[in-house]
Amino acid sequence: MAALPTTKPQLERLLSARGWGATLLSAEQAPLTPQLTPKLANGSAPPARPHRGLTLLYPAGAGGGVTSAALRAAAQALAAPAAVAAWIDGTDALDPESAARAGLCLDRLLWLPAAGAPLAELLALTQMLLAAARFHAVVLDVLSRPAAELERWPRAAWFRLLRGLERHRRSQLWVLAPASLPAPSAITKVAV
Repeated sequence: MAALPTTKPQLERLLSARGWGATLLSAEQAPLTPQLTPKLANGSAPPARPHRGLTLLYPAGAGGGVTSAALRAAAQALAAPAAVAAWIDGTDALDPESAARAGLCLDRLLWLPAAGAPLAELLALTQMLLAAARFHAVVLDVLSRPAAELERWPRAAWFRLLRGLERHRRSQLWVLAPASLPAPSAITKVAV
């Protein structure tokens, strides 16, 4: 088995070799926008500190604001010095200008536009990024993927993602998905 990438250029070369158009954005950090308060499935507000582990963000109603909540969470994760984040954009929903306005430091964001990739590849890529242990925050956006595709989400994939996070405790993973995506009870679910 090949060694895991240890630097950003090594990771980008590996992603490029697999056909992923990795892009590291660059822009000036903009001031934070007012925050929306996401709600946990039981109706309470989530903890103020970023949750370590896997969090499923889903819309509480029409319009949602799920992407905005994930942008703010990733911006909080990047507040730590030398922190980096990865955004696997499985729906072409990430807007760099909105990300910068939300306070996300784009100089430390690895953006992977992957709307045309099959779900299995998105899950494999997420696992690879977690295994690289270089990212403080990883976002997997499958919010507007077809329901039929998300129904085929393997239950074992959740546990592989959780296992990857256990090995690298500094990482956070947010999955942006519809409320209908079944997830094990070990995963924090937040309605936005």
